Amino acid sequence: FSRVTSDIIKYVPLADGHVLALNLYGGTTFGQPPFQEYLLYGGTNKARGYYQGHYRDNALILFQSEYRFDIWKKFGAVVFGSLGNVGPRLDQIDPGLTKWNAGLGLRYMINPEDRLNVRVDYAIGRETSGLYITFGEAF
Repeated sequence: FSRVTSDIIKYVPLADGHVLALNLYGGTTFGQPPFQEYLLYGGTNKARGYYQGHYRDNALILFQSEYRFDIWKKFGAVVFGSLGNVGPRLDQIDPGLTKWNAGLGLRYMINPEDRLNVRVDYAIGRETSGLYITFGEAF
């Protein structure tokens, strides 16, 4: 089997300490991948609120965005959301079954030189939710 993915990220500065981060991610497989090689929807970086691998298939499309802003000194926050889905092929992804998520997060910058944050995010999706504590941004 073969897999092709694309991960496009754009950061739009809005004001001092305010950034809009946009991410379009998609992929497809050709042939018959083993179960563990399907494209996965959800996790700490893609479609937070859904656990990674709950939705999996041969093709995936996902759009997510974050509004990032400084709060005070080394503290920041984000508001985020995404839309996406999986399917047997890209042209067979059903828009009527689009999954959504939304959430809020706090950031604490532990390394200003590299802009490395500890992040705590809480996200909700369709009949699901998740709390994530990790390092770095989602994208």
